Amino acid sequence: MKRITALLLAAFLLLALAACTDEKKTADATADATAGTSGEPAEETGETGTGTGFMQIPNPWSEAETLAEAAEKAKVGTFLAPVVAGGTGTQIFRWMDGLAETQVLYADGARLVVRKGVKTESGDISGDYNVYAARWTETVDGKTVACAGAAEGSVSLATWTAAYDSSISCDGMTLTLEELRSFVTGIR
Repeated sequence: MKRITALLLAAFLLLALAACTDEKKTADATADATAGTSGEPAEETGETGTGTGFMQIPNPWSEAETLAEAAEKAKVGTFLAPVVAGGTGTQIFRWMDGLAETQVLYADGARLVVRKGVKTESGDISGDYNVYAARWTETVDGKTVACAGAAEGSVSLATWTAAYDSSISCDGMTLTLEELRSFVTGIR
């Protein structure tokens, strides 16, 4: 009786494995990948090159030469960001539809990101989804600024809304309240 049970279990497992390699499903997946194209399969790319079976999502960001160019292409009006004290790092300007950003990358690995974008329902365009120990608000230049950080007064993230949504996020560094006030007042 034990032998028959073992043989039945082995047969069941073989059938289950055979079902996982159904040729029709593979053909249907290929047909879905070519739907709406010229009949050629969609290009598959991955970390190691082509043909690895992963579809890569296109990068929505485009590079700009200046912050003014990024703001113009993003259609967010004038975007002026104050210079960071001691800012000797590399500065990058990027944009996508409705959002412009500048990043300052420091030699020590720290990064400061300033964004300006069209108004959103949440008002948070930062792209920072970290959980912070402290959250509080500051009033700067008549604007209510939502702040977050490891402790109150040590700003890692700040968001506010005026004519546009704006945000400042820090990675590997923090801003003091005085620096935050300077940024919020200076960003136009």
